[in-house]
Amino acid sequence: MKFDFRKTVREVFAVIMRDTSAYGGFPFYGMMIITFFLLGELNFAYNLVVSLIVVTVVVALVRLAYFKPRPGMKQKMYATLYERIDNSSFPSIHAARTVMISMALFNKFNVLLPLLVLMTILVLMTRIYFKRHDIVDLSVGVIIGIVLAVFFF
Repeated sequence: MKFDFRKTVREVFAVIMRDTSAYGGFPFYGMMIITFFLLGELNFAYNLVVSLIVVTVVVALVRLAYFKPRPGMKQKMYATLYERIDNSSFPSIHAARTVMISMALFNKFNVLLPLLVLMTILVLMTRIYFKRHDIVDLSVGVIIGIVLAVFFF
């Protein structure tokens, strides 16, 4: 077996990008809710729960009103409402959740600002790298995230 340095670097980079993208995912948001609940920060945990529900509903409604296929995909007929919502790229719920969790964590730990900004930028980059969104999808997702985070946190 021959060691292919370039292929190895590409594979490691893809894994790092995938793992970084988890920061804006539902499981990470859920872990933050559980963490703050267990720490006794009940109001904060409650705000995380409600903000997660609200962002999901807002994005789903926008995606129902305006369907935009993901980059490189053609629009097709979907068997379920969930499939249609999930296969629309506009706006990016990942971007909205990433901004909301970053702003929420900044509210609690303002010393983390550089790390939170870096993580948000990296997550946005992963969404383009994996061809899940374009800059417009991400921009509107960021705006939604900012508006909701200001309201909740």
